[in-house]
Amino acid sequence: MKLRFSRADMLAQWKMRRYLEPLRQDCLMSRSDGIDLDAYCVMEMRRWYLDLMATAPVEYLAPSDLTLTATVRRGEGNRGLITLPAGTVRIVRVKLSGWQREATVVTDMSSPLARLQHNRFSCGGVERPVALWSGEGNILELFSLPSLAGTPVVEALTAVVDPGPELYEFDERAWNMLPE
Repeated sequence: MKLRFSRADMLAQWKMRRYLEPLRQDCLMSRSDGIDLDAYCVMEMRRWYLDLMATAPVEYLAPSDLTLTATVRRGEGNRGLITLPAGTVRIVRVKLSGWQREATVVTDMSSPLARLQHNRFSCGGVERPVALWSGEGNILELFSLPSLAGTPVVEALTAVVDPGPELYEFDERAWNMLPE
């Protein structure tokens, strides 16, 4: 089941699962020093969530379907460009109309497959399309467009997008990935 938490709700869950809550309330104690436990927990849970989005299996996440909002524009040669929303962490799948299958998403720009895309004879085609994304920018490069005349339609685009520090979305099985 997919879960959606506000920052405050996530903090409460985090503290409970890290054995910091519930507090013992059958005694009185007073201190004038100490760490800001909430600030420390927020920092730790945000780091865990960013790592989860970047490395966890997709079934543990809540990927966003960007198909209806994505548009392809022509780039140099026979490549297409899609502008991704801010906060995109990784691409799950991309397919254009006219392609025979989904594109292979490559994030390592120095890999042999990525270097092959810059040659018009070795770049991906409709049978084995390739999408290049450096992981840092917001431009997804698609090789190659199925037609030289028209601009294709995005048939499928799914990505993991960071909703920001105030919202946490994931599958409840991801709680098992908490560090000890």
